[in-house]
Amino acid sequence: MNKKSHKDLYMGIFLFVFGLVYYFFLIPNSITAKDGLTTLGPEFFPQLTAILLMVLSVFLMIKSLIQLKEGSDDLDDSDQDEDTGKGRPWAGAGVFLLMVLYVFIVEYLGFMITTVIVMLAIMAILSVRKWYSYVVMILVIFGIKFVFEDLMYIILP
Repeated sequence: MNKKSHKDLYMGIFLFVFGLVYYFFLIPNSITAKDGLTTLGPEFFPQLTAILLMVLSVFLMIKSLIQLKEGSDDLDDSDQDEDTGKGRPWAGAGVFLLMVLYVFIVEYLGFMITTVIVMLAIMAILSVRKWYSYVVMILVIFGIKFVFEDLMYIILP
């Protein structure tokens, strides 16, 4: 049996149950919304994320069940290398420290400058070599700024 397929199945079940708890218990008990203010209330985005989490977890469960049924061991070499524990053990700690640093610096330098610097540092730690990844990262940051500030009128720091 494929060990990865079992892990995916269990993770899919866990994420689906978490999405149900999130949607039916956490959101209604944590977010209070006054009816009639807008068409999309403050509970819209959390509900959307819960639904997306449940849908993606169903896809994960289906994929893992298909792999288990086929009995396929079609793990490529990169997946097998991940399980051996080789690599850069400091990379996770470095990314975590950068994110903690980001929380404190974003107020002083602003969203755009801090996000670009921290994301460049994270991509360097993770050894991202493809140039277009950096272009996509910068476009996504500008897209986030546009959506929040120009469409939703939420000022970023």
